[in-house]
Amino acid sequence: MSNIINGNFQDLNAAKRAIADLLNTGFSADRTSCFSVEIPGHNAVTYSSEATVKAEDGQANEVPEAAEGALSGAAVGGAIGVAVALATLPVLGPIVTATAVGVGAYGGSLYGALGGMAAARSEETEASIMAMQSAKHRQSGTLVAVVANDAVLQDTAERILHAHGAHDIERHDGTLQNGQWLDFNPNLPLQLVRI
Repeated sequence: MSNIINGNFQDLNAAKRAIADLLNTGFSADRTSCFSVEIPGHNAVTYSSEATVKAEDGQANEVPEAAEGALSGAAVGGAIGVAVALATLPVLGPIVTATAVGVGAYGGSLYGALGGMAAARSEETEASIMAMQSAKHRQSGTLVAVVANDAVLQDTAERILHAHGAHDIERHDGTLQNGQWLDFNPNLPLQLVRI
């Protein structure tokens, strides 16, 4: 992991001038990256010269919540099925009674699974709204990033990016090799530095 300083440019020529200035100041070309970031709605797609990284918001893991709901729903549905079965046992017999228990458990598990998924969606939506309100998110543009592992290099990189018109200058921990920021995630909230 390295310390990476990056800035977002709306003008591609300004980004190119910033890269030239970084290289002239002594930053290594293989530890410098430039790529475009497009934000269509809530999705973010990063294009670079050699690879495409796609990250989408809103992919919740609903399986645990659905499984929990299915189990609790099956228990409740089974209990209802047993109650119905006991009430109808003298009239309908044991086969219909067993069927009532099974149908009750199945219906309850289905209802519970759907309820668990809805609860997960609701929690996910609420968390997403809170995160979006509390954090500034990345804009489309041209991102220039450079490895700067000590305080002097970080300050130099930040000043160069700022001087060439970068906005949303950030500091991240990450892996930038051979001109590629390998673990860049466009959906993470910004980690802005003060200049």
